Amino acid sequence: MRGKTRPVDTTGALLRAGRALFGERGYDGASLRAITSAAGANLGAVTYHFGSKREFYDAVLATAIAPLVQAVAMAASKQGEPLDRLEAVMRAFFDFLGANPDVVLLLLQEITSGRKPPQAVVSAFQANLKVLTGLLREGQAKRQIRAGDPLLMAFSILSQPIYFTLARRPMKVIAGLDPRYPRIRERIVEHAVAFAGRALSAGSAGR
Repeated sequence: MRGKTRPVDTTGALLRAGRALFGERGYDGASLRAITSAAGANLGAVTYHFGSKREFYDAVLATAIAPLVQAVAMAASKQGEPLDRLEAVMRAFFDFLGANPDVVLLLLQEITSGRKPPQAVVSAFQANLKVLTGLLREGQAKRQIRAGDPLLMAFSILSQPIYFTLARRPMKVIAGLDPRYPRIRERIVEHAVAFAGRALSAGSAGR
């Protein structure tokens, strides 16, 4: 008796193909024909499953960024002082972006396009900022974290893993630092975490 044929996950195949091609070619450069071809689907599959190209693109972004929200929430919920949990959040960001550099490219394209980002992406970053500002305010209340605007501090923390992910190619060409090598990547992460910790620590205020 032959086994049953597993149903084809067309939606998942489209999302994976869209993520790869949008990251490589941008929104305008990635055609639906190329995406559906890469997904092994017919040309009308995107319209059938998602609607318009923009709605499909929004879905690609939403599914790409969702795991980061979960990773940040888990890191922030660990035991320890606020500075320790902020370090865990930074490491979670580095781990996610290191494993998914295409997500940064997708987000960079959104920023430079001038388009309003999809609500799912806005909500994801608002959730991450809420976690970070909560930890910063807790640390300030305990006098472990220096005084300052928690929201701007949160953006400064996020900028470290995002920048180092975006700058991986220039760093390799200019300075010979290739984050693909685990030792180099760990060196970058340790630097960024220590740098942020010193900047945030109440003990460093006024130095």
